[in-house]
Amino acid sequence: AVPLAIPMGVGQRDSWSAKLQGLLASCQPAAIITGDEWLPLVNAATHNNPELHVLSHAWFKALPEADVALQRPVPNDIAYLQ
Repeated sequence: AVPLAIPMGVGQRDSWSAKLQGLLASCQPAAIITGDEWLPLVNAATHNNPELHVLSHAWFKALPEADVALQRPVPNDIAYLQ
């Protein structure tokens, strides 16, 4: 499952960034795919994690498809829901 953006109110950028960093530390994703309007905030929150790929929806759609077999989820897989 994919974590969704944490709601952010006016003047809560630092708090939002800290919450996102905690979420990322917990779930250890390989990539984040986000809307263009969130890219600056996500990039700022992930600048200490160079292995993490941060992509806009357009960048993700532009990637070539790989011919690989994907693993199906199993009942004991961890899912993060919001």
